[in-house]
This record gives sequence, C-alpha cells and structure tokens, in this order.
Amino acid sequence: MTVFDISFRLTGGPIPVDHGYRLYSALSSLLMALHGDMEIGIHPINGNPIGNRLLAITPSSQLTVRVPAERIPDILAVAGEHLDIGGNSVIVGVPSIRTLVPAASLCSRLVVIKGFMEPEAFLDAVRRQLAKLDVRGTPISSQRVRLLSRIGVEMEVRNRVGYAVRFASATRRSLGSRFELTD
Repeated sequence: MTVFDISFRLTGGPIPVDHGYRLYSALSSLLMALHGDMEIGIHPINGNPIGNRLLAITPSSQLTVRVPAERIPDILAVAGEHLDIGGNSVIVGVPSIRTLVPAASLCSRLVVIKGFMEPEAFLDAVRRQLAKLDVRGTPISSQRVRLLSRIGVEMEVRNRVGYAVRFASATRRSLGSRFELTD
C-alpha cells in the first residue's frame, strides 16, 4: 500500500494546545468516512504557544493527514473549508502531497494504550502491539533514555495518559503519525 502525507496550510485560530481530539472531530464532521478509519492518520498542528493552553496559527502551521493513495480524493475535499477546533475557526488552504520516506527510527509525541499508565507495563503493551503489526523494532526503554516521558492529554471529555515513544531500528514499514494501539 502506498501512503502519502497531504498537508494543507492553515489560517485563523488560535487553537487549543491539546487539539488532537477536537481536530479529529472537526474533520470527521466534514468527512464521515474518516471516523474510525484506522488507515488514516492525522498529525498535530504546529504553532506558537501564546498562553492559556492556546497555539497561534503561524505561516508554517499545517494540517497534515497521512492517507493511502486511493483515499487522497476523500481528504482533498477539506480544502477551503472552515474547521471549528475548540471553539476557534481555522481555514484549510491549498494542499501539497508528498510520499513517505523510509526511516530507521520512528518517533511519536504521544502513544495512548488504554489501561497501561505505568512505564514498564506500557512498554510491554507496545512490544505486543508491534509484534501484531509485524513491525520489527525496539521501543527505547526509560532506562536507556528519558524519551519515555508521561504525557497527559485531553481527549473527548476525559484526560488520558500516554507516553512519547521512539522506536530504533524499525523496519522500512511506516507506522503513520498516530498509534492507536489496543491490548
């Protein structure tokens, strides 16, 4: 399966720092087929922190969606739309499309696995899920580096706990920008 990142410039805002779930909801309301689709990943939007847990949208702020090639037309439909993200509106601009480049290591700012909130149990759950996905790599443990840092994030109406995770010597298969693992 060939996978692409589609990036759209954004204007408007500001948006909440913890905007992941709100962004997913806004996109799902425009594209009903997106809801629950495990083949599509949505990257966090970058911006400048301005206080009060808000990010200012900057000229480099982008909405980036990772999508299989056959789903590109679905995602292009958001160009020109207004998204309500946490009560603030952003306008989705013109898209650019790029292919993924294989990497020897992968990082995720946030991985959440329901029911696994302690570091070692969390790493064990990550290892099991990687094995199920046939991904050969080693999640770097908290003993080797301090990359496994606990992060709280607002999702839906609850706060969730997850960890930043880095995978070393991963195969050339892409995991996408989002990990939604179950154990």
